[in-house]
Amino acid sequence: MNSAHIHLLTNHIPIIGAIFSLLLLIVAMLIKDPKVIAISLVFIVLTAIGSIPAYLSGEKAEDIVEKVAGISEERIEAHEEAAEMAFIVMLATGGIALITLAVGRTTPRRLRKLAWAPLLALIISAVLMGRAANLGGMIHHPEIRDKGSTQPLQKGSSRGEHEEKSD
Repeated sequence: MNSAHIHLLTNHIPIIGAIFSLLLLIVAMLIKDPKVIAISLVFIVLTAIGSIPAYLSGEKAEDIVEKVAGISEERIEAHEEAAEMAFIVMLATGGIALITLAVGRTTPRRLRKLAWAPLLALIISAVLMGRAANLGGMIHHPEIRDKGSTQPLQKGSSRGEHEEKSD
């Protein structure tokens, strides 16, 4: 098992975790159950922690993947930039959830009111995680790219010229 494999295994944690936590928090707020709100906040914190190995394995995975013929350096860089922003926002979201849990643990009514902050942060995190995941998938999966995007990003780009051309 190499770093690229580890990255592929761990990068699903923040994506699935963000979506699951978001759905759970929405349901918890709709039913106004402080215990379920607290559980969803714990899942947000765990998702933020789970994003660490996915992010940290990315650089070493890049070193391996960029040597593969047909892989576009520009797509790797786009994914890397999106992943960095998603990671920072997810860590901040985890921090907001942790603070919400700590402050709201004594008063259930307060917890319900405070839960709006992590909910909004989690929506942003989930969108950014989805964007990073989509860009990551485009590195190695031409079938998910737009018709014209299987063309090299620029003539002579690193390994991009080996990709199939579509008409």
